[in-house]
Amino acid sequence: MNFKIVLDQILTELHCTAKELAEVSRLSETGLSRYRSGERTPPQDAFEKIAEGAQQLAEQQKITLSPEIFTNLEKLAHVKQSEFCTANFEKLLSTLKISLKKLAPYVGFAPSYLSKIKTGQRSPQHKEAFLNGICNYLDTLHEKEAETLYNLLKISPSDDYHQALSLFLWNESIQNHDSTIHFLQNLDDFDLNDYLSGMHFQKLEVPPTAKIPEMCESYYGNERMRQGELDFFRMTLLSECHEPIFMHNDLPLAEMAQDMDFNRNWMTAIALCLKRGLSLNIIHHIDRPMDEMLLGLQAWIPMYMTGLLSSYYFPNNSTEIYRHMNYVSGEVALTGECITGYHNDGVYHLSTNPTEVAYTQKKAAHLLEKAIPLVNFYDKAKQPEFERFLTAIPEQSGDILTVHSSLPFHSMPEGLLESILNRHNLPDDEKNYLLQLYQQENNRFRQALKKDTLIEIVPELTQAQFTVNPLRVSLMNGFDETPITYTYQEYCEHLEVLRNFENHHHRLILKESRPFQNMRITLKKRQYAIFSKENSPMTHLVLHHPAMVAVIESYCYSLI
Repeated sequence: MNFKIVLDQILTELHCTAKELAEVSRLSETGLSRYRSGERTPPQDAFEKIAEGAQQLAEQQKITLSPEIFTNLEKLAHVKQSEFCTANFEKLLSTLKISLKKLAPYVGFAPSYLSKIKTGQRSPQHKEAFLNGICNYLDTLHEKEAETLYNLLKISPSDDYHQALSLFLWNESIQNHDSTIHFLQNLDDFDLNDYLSGMHFQKLEVPPTAKIPEMCESYYGNERMRQGELDFFRMTLLSECHEPIFMHNDLPLAEMAQDMDFNRNWMTAIALCLKRGLSLNIIHHIDRPMDEMLLGLQAWIPMYMTGLLSSYYFPNNSTEIYRHMNYVSGEVALTGECITGYHNDGVYHLSTNPTEVAYTQKKAAHLLEKAIPLVNFYDKAKQPEFERFLTAIPEQSGDILTVHSSLPFHSMPEGLLESILNRHNLPDDEKNYLLQLYQQENNRFRQALKKDTLIEIVPELTQAQFTVNPLRVSLMNGFDETPITYTYQEYCEHLEVLRNFENHHHRLILKESRPFQNMRITLKKRQYAIFSKENSPMTHLVLHHPAMVAVIESYCYSLI
């Protein structure tokens, strides 16, 4: 879709000049001219300003503009643009020790303007020209500097660093596309019952509790430190205390991750703690590559599903030199430290001394005060908390993108819903509950639509596809696992109503795709991502970390 075509249509229907439209839209005439010529990309709020300005002029002239004008402006506002990554540009400059003065002649910008690009005050408008200029400069690097470049871009000397540099400097999340898809597909397929059966959870025997002796022991080097962690869990399981376990560890994990026996024993220890009913408060160290962060999150999904895990992270965590770990339960404390790059020279200290345990518990409490939630978990028992969270959503400004595995419950005609419920012969109390849930969802949807753009990605199925995999009515927000299914005719009726609704509401954008079978993703732009599982079990995970939300967002917007 071309912005110039949409703009020309507005000017033609209004019989006005670009200057007049710019004035009423609170934009500069020069800026609008550059957007029209393609010299600059309009920011997202420019489309909204133009829509408001065009509507104002139309009202003054007492004419009605074509509805598709507003629909096209909304869609243009949500075309995913390549975003220049200033952090990676700065990393390129600092890693290769490139001075702005030396780079300036190659890219055609003054050093002062490059400085503004570096700090995020400006973005390079002509991507290919800017990229080619940087590549021309990089061609002059010596062999050792070139090797540093290859390491930075994670490519080999035989690879095309032009393409790799483009991915590095524009829209970094593209690099994580494969790992993002892998994470989302695994989450969609995840079944807690299958997982627990595979690890023989029911057969795990929690050791009987006993009075543990007072002791202190130190562990030096990687091999002994692994034993220290397992000893911490063993003594925690033996202790008679039921206080939550606190865990924070920013020590390097690469070497431990390669020890499969340790990993199995460590995860078994965590599973035993959960089976014992001990809750876990974990502050995750997230200063890692995005694919590792997603892989780590995926590994913890089963633990979230138990409802006993609460996770956090530090928004400003700097561990350039010193690395630390702090584990503490009711009667056992494990602390450790090392210098970055010298993990094998670090030490763990395990203690059941009441004074040391109390001190570590206070330290844990202080650390939790400085941490913010990474993931919030909601199941049936936490339905009131989830309802409060959903109620707060319309209060926060920002567009909402939802990728549905079925059709959105809130958009169903009430008469159709009643017909479906009657066909399933539901008890009156459950039927009334679902009708009440529908009213809440529908009201929330219409309130959001008054000020935000809602992008709904919904499944479009042929009758043959539907026969193989019939759609269930989406009742996830109500935590109702009753298998209420559509007939194909009911599905088509609901979809047609949704399409007609889009035609009369320019803030609703409808796309048809079905990347997930058992999961819905709801994104509040740059704020959070909600993963709603339809079954096994029916739960909601709310991810808050901005960088992780951004890569999920990048993938979901690519579906539009």
